[in-house]
Amino acid sequence: MLQLKKPLISLDVETTGTNPKEDRIVQIGLVKLYPDGHETEWETLVNPGIPVPEEVTKIHGITNEMLATAPTFKSLAPMLAQGFSQGDFCGFNLRFDLDFLTAEFARAGVANTLGTVKIVDAHKIFQMKEPRTLSAAVKKYLGVEHEGAHNALVDARMTLRVMMKQLEIHPDLPQTVDELHKLLFETAPHGFLDPDRKIAWRNGRAVIAFGNQFNGVPLEKVNHDFLRWVLRKDFNPAVKKIIVDALRGVFPESGK
Repeated sequence: MLQLKKPLISLDVETTGTNPKEDRIVQIGLVKLYPDGHETEWETLVNPGIPVPEEVTKIHGITNEMLATAPTFKSLAPMLAQGFSQGDFCGFNLRFDLDFLTAEFARAGVANTLGTVKIVDAHKIFQMKEPRTLSAAVKKYLGVEHEGAHNALVDARMTLRVMMKQLEIHPDLPQTVDELHKLLFETAPHGFLDPDRKIAWRNGRAVIAFGNQFNGVPLEKVNHDFLRWVLRKDFNPAVKKIIVDALRGVFPESGK
């Protein structure tokens, strides 16, 4: 169904963290779809040259022992650059993967053409075709059009009906307001200290998990001007409590 002029490379990488400046790639997987319809697949582990945090290993299952004898990115870079130059790319939230590859190519001293490639992102298609609006939720969960959208009473009525339908078809969700509130606003996902994933555990230390300047940096090393900026912005109260403690010199002790 997709008309191709050159191979389309479906790409994914696993990493030691979320910051391309500090973290490294530990696995690359790709499927190459050719214009004639046939596919090839390739994957490799990559020795990052730095330890994989325990918290990250729990996510993708890749251990330091598994990477000990894997090739480095620098050794793979010439081959990858040549292969990448011959195709277009697709992925899911692909910018994450391309940012890491760009940083790795730069560290390896190998020129890459990723800045000029054509990209198809399944995540953006998903957002386009499955918009996260109240009208879309009404259509998805109730099977009707949201007539009268943006009328306050109509929106309030439909919001309640959507929520009740969500609870009906997702029986794993809590069935009390207290438990739902705790799940949605107070429960930190695995590897994080807050529900919004702004502060993460990294080797037993609390680190910033957003932005570019301090992403991956332990709280005790983050500039206090940045921490005060967080307090002025609309962050989750759980994040602000951690930041207030950090400004006082009190830091979470262990992520284990």
